[in-house]
Amino acid sequence: MAEPMAAVGGPKRRVRWRRPPLVVCELLFTAFSILSLLAVGVLMTLAQVWSDQRWVKWSRSELHGADAAAGDGHHARGDVMLHAKPLSDVVLDNLPVTWYQHTADALVNAALILGIAGCCIMARGWQARLVFIRRVIWMAALLYLIRTVTIGVTTMPPTINECRPRVVRDVADLLFVVLPKMTSGEISACTDKIFSGHTSMFMLMFLMWNRYARHWGFVLFSAVHTLVGIASVLFTRMHYTVDVVLAILVVFLVHHTYFVSLETATRQRGLAAACQGGYAPVASRDTARTHSASIEVAASEDAEKSIGVPAECLSGTTLHFSAPAPAPVADAAALLTNRSPSSWLPTIVAALDGLWLREQANQAS
Repeated sequence: MAEPMAAVGGPKRRVRWRRPPLVVCELLFTAFSILSLLAVGVLMTLAQVWSDQRWVKWSRSELHGADAAAGDGHHARGDVMLHAKPLSDVVLDNLPVTWYQHTADALVNAALILGIAGCCIMARGWQARLVFIRRVIWMAALLYLIRTVTIGVTTMPPTINECRPRVVRDVADLLFVVLPKMTSGEISACTDKIFSGHTSMFMLMFLMWNRYARHWGFVLFSAVHTLVGIASVLFTRMHYTVDVVLAILVVFLVHHTYFVSLETATRQRGLAAACQGGYAPVASRDTARTHSASIEVAASEDAEKSIGVPAECLSGTTLHFSAPAPAPVADAAALLTNRSPSSWLPTIVAALDGLWLREQANQAS
């Protein structure tokens, strides 16, 4: 007997949204990080132009007087020749200008190409390679964002007398001439000193080599390349010595904070799935109020692939009971506990690193 036909106006079947494949999500998130870096680069270029304009305005009013406003042959091309004495620098004052001006540019480009290509080859699998690329991009974007602020708030005099700041005539000149040429490196800013962007990239690539390289020879090569690159920055008078010193310190701070926050987020989110019963992972809350625990996570390639961080980050990780500790124990632990400066920083770093993508992939499998 034939089955009765369904009503024409019956309820429609709900279409379920399917999540895109993991590789598509990883590629889209990597593309988003690249666009973010480009946006920060544009902001930094605007800060460089603004700093140069402030320097030109101050120099005309303070050094040259009212007669400088009349201009000369350089003003007709939009360039200004300023004869201001650079700041006193203990290192630069004792170094001869012997290196070609674009030596530092060539060395930093080589460091980026070799570092990214080499670490991608040593990374395990396509996902680890995309994670590495995003880490470099996000840390570079943060460094450039900090540099945008430092350049924007303080204008430093040029390190050489021959530097000619590019004077912006109008908005069209800024958007269609100055920004493209300065972004491509055709023209350079004169007062974008604090801190050194070249040194930042040298140090960032060295630290990534140190983390990802499988043989000490690659780390040694990167160290020598970094030292030569920093020397080229000083010999070519691209930056003052203080710019180089600050760049080294800022890069170490950003790199260390990124991976410490990522490790904290991994303990909070990734290792929480391995906890059973009354256990809770180490969080950014006051760990001095909890007993020390008895579960340790062993470093292994399986753990590295599942969580997405190097195995050495998981070695010796300890989970803690949530029961309150006695007052003397808590007081003693408070002197030794390394507390996170904020509760939201690990969450932000985990989101930028794509930890949520790896968690979803693990759940799906």
